Amino acid sequence: MTRRFIFADTSVLLNFICSGEQDLLLKFVGNDKLHVPAAVNDEMHRKLKDTRFQSGSNTWSSLIAHGHVHVLDDDMDRLFKHIRLFAGPRFSIQGGMAKNLGEYTAIAHCLALLEEDPSVLTAIIIDDEEAQELVRKRQAATVFTTEAVLLRCVQLGILTDRGESRKVWEKLSRFDVLVPFERTRLNDRSVYRDAL
Repeated sequence: MTRRFIFADTSVLLNFICSGEQDLLLKFVGNDKLHVPAAVNDEMHRKLKDTRFQSGSNTWSSLIAHGHVHVLDDDMDRLFKHIRLFAGPRFSIQGGMAKNLGEYTAIAHCLALLEEDPSVLTAIIIDDEEAQELVRKRQAATVFTTEAVLLRCVQLGILTDRGESRKVWEKLSRFDVLVPFERTRLNDRSVYRDAL
């Protein structure tokens, strides 16, 4: 079964796309497509209107148009029962503007897929620690972070040294608050030696 990558964290997408490093995401998923819930796509379109993120607007549209990103239908009849499990019975979508809706919808997609076919493999690239904990607690998917994406790019020989990784990390950090590069495994020289 093909692993399905579902981006829960709009900020991860914004970081890579607005910094011009979207190719690293594509290398990370290899021959698979990036799958995003419609709620995340809606968040992306709202955020990309902000002057801070406008540089990524054409790239986002191009990734969808060329089939690198597949926008999933958010069938709330199918997904809402899963969302309520972790968001609580009073959670409301609020016309698509609810806090954490993109993350919750992505997690719900994973749970719905697993309910339909327990052999399906799901993964979420997400930096928010609370959302990561939700995913793990519900055993909804394998969790990857921005750092994990870049570490995989090191293994693939795309990022070949600390200096190159630092430059990418700093570019990504312009669009979100990431931990200092020195606190990542990317700062460890042995990561690059082991990849050779």
